[in-house]
Amino acid sequence: MELLPPVVSTVAAIIATGLSLFLLRQGQSDRRALRREQRRDQASRVSSWADWYSDEQMTFAQPRLPGIYVANASGAAIYDVFVDYRDPITQELLRASIGPVPPNDQKRWDVDVEGPMPSGWAPEQLVAQVNFMDAAGVRWIRGFRGRLREDPGPSEDDFFRLGGKLLER
Repeated sequence: MELLPPVVSTVAAIIATGLSLFLLRQGQSDRRALRREQRRDQASRVSSWADWYSDEQMTFAQPRLPGIYVANASGAAIYDVFVDYRDPITQELLRASIGPVPPNDQKRWDVDVEGPMPSGWAPEQLVAQVNFMDAAGVRWIRGFRGRLREDPGPSEDDFFRLGGKLLER
C-alpha cells in the first residue's frame, strides 16, 4: 500500500506530460496549416478557364473564337502571368505571356486559330493552365482542372521536355 501513492503520482505525471506534448504538437501543426493557408490566400483567389468569345473578328464561317481567361479576385495584382495550352489544330503545346493582372480584374488571351475548328471541338480541349507570381513573390500554377499548386521552379514544370513553344506577341 505504501507504493500506491508514488505509483499513482508517477502515472499521473506521465499522462500529463504525454498530454502536454500531444497538445504542443497539435498547436504546432495548426500553426503550420495556418501559415500554409495564409501563403496560398492570394493565389487561391486567382482562377482560369477557357471559353468562346465573339468580337469584331467574327466571320460567318467562324462566329466564335476560343479564349483563355485569367481572373484575379484578390486585392493585389498578380505578375508574370502566362498561360499554357494546346493548339486547337496542331495540338502543339504553347506558352503565352499575358503580363500582370490587376486586382479584382481579368484578362483574356485570344487563341489564334489557323483554319476552321475541328467538328465538335470545345474550348476545354485547350487544356489551359495559368502560371503566375503572387504579390509576395511566390510562383503558382492553376491547372486546367482548377487545382492550385506551387510552381516547382524554372524548367521543372516539364513544359520544354514536352516540346512546348513560347509565343511572341
